Amino acid sequence: MRRKSVLYVVEDLERGGAERVVVNLATRLNRERFEPVICCLAKRGALAGEVEQAGIQLHVLGKRPGIDPAVLWRLHALVRRLRPDVIHTHLFTGNAWGRAAGWLAGTRRIVASEHSVDLWKNRIRRLVDRLLTLPTYRLIAKSEAIADFYKTVVHIPARKVVAIRNGIDLSLYGNGIDRRAVRACIGVPQNALLVGTIGRLSPEKGQDVLVEALRMLKRDVPDMRGIMAGDGPSRWQLERLVRSSGMQEVICLLGHRNDVPALLSVMDIFVLPSHREGLPLALLEAMATGLPVVATDVGGCGEVIRDGHDGLLVAPGRPKLIAEAIKRLTRDEGLRRSLGHQARRTIEEHFSVDRMVRQIEELYLCN
Repeated sequence: MRRKSVLYVVEDLERGGAERVVVNLATRLNRERFEPVICCLAKRGALAGEVEQAGIQLHVLGKRPGIDPAVLWRLHALVRRLRPDVIHTHLFTGNAWGRAAGWLAGTRRIVASEHSVDLWKNRIRRLVDRLLTLPTYRLIAKSEAIADFYKTVVHIPARKVVAIRNGIDLSLYGNGIDRRAVRACIGVPQNALLVGTIGRLSPEKGQDVLVEALRMLKRDVPDMRGIMAGDGPSRWQLERLVRSSGMQEVICLLGHRNDVPALLSVMDIFVLPSHREGLPLALLEAMATGLPVVATDVGGCGEVIRDGHDGLLVAPGRPKLIAEAIKRLTRDEGLRRSLGHQARRTIEEHFSVDRMVRQIEELYLCN
């Protein structure tokens, strides 16, 4: 049987949740049935090496920032040359240019993925999404919340929207990592109660709320420390906030890290303080590690966590509620163990990367 070629279109392969999903998909497709190719519209990005090591073709088109009509013609030419059976696009830039080029080239199966509840999209961008629904076979929403947003707010026909949740490689998390060595490396006392978060440092991720929550807890939990791993546009504001709050001895901003499983393994509590989310990989990774999690009830977080069973959910933008949830966990080691154990089971049963890939493969093959 001839393998079906799948062209993934994304702006770049910089480190991020959506980009990680693209790499996981491309590298884990059944190679007896599919031949993956990736097109980065703008630049390669830090994850490009993983793709090339897996023997996957990678094309970079050099798109300029903003609207760059020339990239449409370069992408159209690439599609005409490769003649993929499936085009799978990701995020607004990839979805817009990728679907337009596929439409012009007459590609029969175009699939688009939406990774977040995109409240930032204005009327013009939502109009673009609706127009490009015409050549789209299916729009994959990474959570039911995202699916509902695109059906009810953007007005994408319900028959074209399917929810396929993100998945992660369980083998990477919760395994024998030297906890003492990792803590020593990042400067955290061995006996400290470590609260952490991982993600892009940007306003919608709510790290400033977590800083305030930890400030509230400083007196009641004197042995507490906090770490934030990741980089982004909010880094200097967060560094200034940490200093102005007098929390520089408590909270450490680690910047970008390549050792996420190791960092998770030395945390005692994981917090996701976001104002807006799709279905965050960082949340799945923390739960796969067996950590007790405090997360804001936004986007798909409530589809992953059953409050009080495998994590704690709080309203977004409320540092006092986050502080209270953390304090509850610091005082009840049994609850921490129970939530962490159930969290791991939830990820094993419902959020493995292999499950996600098989569901998307079926979508590529559907008649």
